Amino acid sequence: MIDRFQWLKGLPVILATFLTMNIAIVGLAFIFELIRNLFIGGQTFSGVGGVTLATPHEIRAEKTVQARLLYFSFAGFSGYTVLLLVLVCYKEFSSLMPYAGELEGRGFTEPVILLATWSFIAVGQAVFLVTWLLSMPRLKVLRELDFDLSPEERRGEVIDSGAGDWMKNLIHEAARREDINGLRLFQTESLAGDQAVVRMEKTRARMIERAMRGLWPQAMSESRSLLAQQGGEGLEARLILAISYIATRRLDAAKQILYGIDEEERDDDTEVLMMITEFLDPWRGEVDVDLRKKHLKNPTVVHLGLLMKRLAVWEAGDSGKDTEAEIMDLRSRLSAIAMLRLQRRGIEALELAIGAVKDNPNHVGGRIALALCLLDGIAMPEDRFSALDLYRGLARDAQADPRVHALGVIIGEEASLKDLEAALVQSSSEMSGSGKSKKKSESAKAVGDGVSDDLEWMDEAPVNPVAALCASGEGSDEALAANLLIIGHQAMDRGLPPTLRRTDREYLIHYYILMPLWAALGIGLGFAIDKITIGVAMGLLLILGHILIMRIQRSQEKNITHRDQMAMVNLAKRMRRNKVNFNPSALPVGTHLLLSGLLISVQGVTYDIGLPGWMVENIPSTRQKDFIEHVAERRRGYRTAKPARSRILEKKWWEKRERMSDSEGALARLLGTDIASAICPSEAKPSPVGSGGKGGGGDKGGSGGSGKGRRVVRRKGSGEGGRRRAVRRKRK
Repeated sequence: MIDRFQWLKGLPVILATFLTMNIAIVGLAFIFELIRNLFIGGQTFSGVGGVTLATPHEIRAEKTVQARLLYFSFAGFSGYTVLLLVLVCYKEFSSLMPYAGELEGRGFTEPVILLATWSFIAVGQAVFLVTWLLSMPRLKVLRELDFDLSPEERRGEVIDSGAGDWMKNLIHEAARREDINGLRLFQTESLAGDQAVVRMEKTRARMIERAMRGLWPQAMSESRSLLAQQGGEGLEARLILAISYIATRRLDAAKQILYGIDEEERDDDTEVLMMITEFLDPWRGEVDVDLRKKHLKNPTVVHLGLLMKRLAVWEAGDSGKDTEAEIMDLRSRLSAIAMLRLQRRGIEALELAIGAVKDNPNHVGGRIALALCLLDGIAMPEDRFSALDLYRGLARDAQADPRVHALGVIIGEEASLKDLEAALVQSSSEMSGSGKSKKKSESAKAVGDGVSDDLEWMDEAPVNPVAALCASGEGSDEALAANLLIIGHQAMDRGLPPTLRRTDREYLIHYYILMPLWAALGIGLGFAIDKITIGVAMGLLLILGHILIMRIQRSQEKNITHRDQMAMVNLAKRMRRNKVNFNPSALPVGTHLLLSGLLISVQGVTYDIGLPGWMVENIPSTRQKDFIEHVAERRRGYRTAKPARSRILEKKWWEKRERMSDSEGALARLLGTDIASAICPSEAKPSPVGSGGKGGGGDKGGSGGSGKGRRVVRRKGSGEGGRRRAVRRKRK
């Protein structure tokens, strides 16, 4: 066979193609290997005479440095290789190359090409040989070199961060206030001083900001980058890395990091995280009794106990002052507001939102919660203009916060969709009634900085259940693994207690229908073949096989993963059988901005790690009949109440509406004049509900909250009679 095709070797085209591909592949392979070595720490042994483009810390942490390295590698080495390839092709295969005759007429003959080729080769080899000889004394250093494959391991070359203490304090102060706007602005500022320290602190700000937003894979990457710059030191980055593994449901990796921290370095946050990691695995985890007693009054432990009590009956109520940690209490209260909106308890949600804003007027989440409650129109008539005032105040105070951008999308303002929070609002509002997920729009694909468009939303935000429901039509089990509370209102309405145990119907089918059926089939087979012993044995074998399959399924349910976790898959199927709707368009708009699961604190900063559905194994089981009796009153209220708003408002609606008189000064009446004027400078003074006029004394026929120069379009029912009808509706 080979002899028959020997003539192919004589074809110049085949030979030229073979040599070209061979040189190109070998050259590119060499370049890729060079880049790989540089990225994992090869810069540290460049040697005398070598070229150091950047330090290993910079290569690991800075995208601009990585881009410069790639440009140098491909433009330098690849250009040199391609030039030699072109010269060889013109010498050996001039008849196949373009413009060969023209070049030869200009003096580019074969001897000239040969001289140029060997000159380039000689110069390259000479440079390599000299560099190699000069680097020989570093052979011992090379043998003892540690590559930067595991940046969380301790090693030398730590950046001296003493000059950046003020930046570190600034970042932590903003993080403790949950000031995402401040963290994002810090990342874009041009700061003087040691640029290595500045880069490290900006990495710290990115890590904390991503973690606070629930973008845990990005937080994981930033924590590794920070550890690489710190030489493996830094307890905070290690704890964030461990929390990232917990949020992505990789509990074994989290335990490895936490238990790998030296005992003298462990603080209360580390020990609480170790306890939480064990608690999140209800089947294999073993919570240390001494640790539990020691940290009984820790805010995270107190919050966990209260959360599990509320989970047992799908309760949403929260006093907001249980853990003695201000931001954790506030976040817990915001989550309670989200659940109250889901359960159509708008009056209680509005009361909690008002209390949250009064307690902390500068907190972005509390003001967003109040704006959403005003848009729902459950506790009071829908007040779009007051919600618009709140948004404009937030746009002034926290213009870089992605949650504010999401509220802008809800309110009908032109807002950026590049962040996950805003993109989820747009996507969930446009979901079709069939429950199938819409494809990502072009404007919603760019989620966060440096995030691949191909990544699913559920991977970017693993503890965000709305992201799981929007990312895929089959994301129901991932949503339950992220936060079980997302279906609490529907489970309460259907009378379904939070449990993973099989229902009475399933026990009836397995033990009273299928197993007797296998026995009957075996005995019937024995009678058919006149060998009753074989029939009985066959029946027993079928029953034992059925029991074995059930045990295998139960063991698979105990394998904790983020995606396709068997317990969550089975729970989602059971919820669907009971007509639980997993369509995100049925959720109140903005739910993902408020809802949270288990909150944990690290160095005073609060993070959300979700509430996976298998956590119900840690609460006492309740009979379905008793559960239905317990939630009977809430079920009746849920079925008769008006649902919260589930759609975003139309664009620029305020240009077509006139502000009603009862909306004038509404925020001042709810919050007090001082707080209302502080968070909404355009808020009008409080006025009597029944007063007439055009309201508020705005510049052009509008109120202070509707914007300067707003065009008023009168519509039917907007005169005195319409105001009287509005007053009667409110009084009713």
